[in-house]
Amino acid sequence: MAVQFHAQDCTDAPQPVIQGVNVNKHILAGGLRLVAHGTRDQTPHLGTFEATMKAVLADVPEFHPGDVYAFSDPWRGGTHAQDIRLIRPVFVYGEVFCFTIALCH
Repeated sequence: MAVQFHAQDCTDAPQPVIQGVNVNKHILAGGLRLVAHGTRDQTPHLGTFEATMKAVLADVPEFHPGDVYAFSDPWRGGTHAQDIRLIRPVFVYGEVFCFTIALCH
């Protein structure tokens, strides 16, 4: 899924940054565990997404379908200031099932 996520971005946003390896796609499920990532993702980011989600959960009391959160805080779960993470909750039967994260560097 994360590989298809990246391929769709390359189609929808044909920019040099998106086409290159300066973008990552991830899926976090129960317990905020990283359960999927793309094959072109940068390995330094792989260990940071759980911390990102802990920071988002501390700031956001409730999630709703269609929500998207922008996150860029190197002190609370990011890597550095120019990394922008877009976080979206995915709902199944009205409950948060997992979160997708797209990171552009």
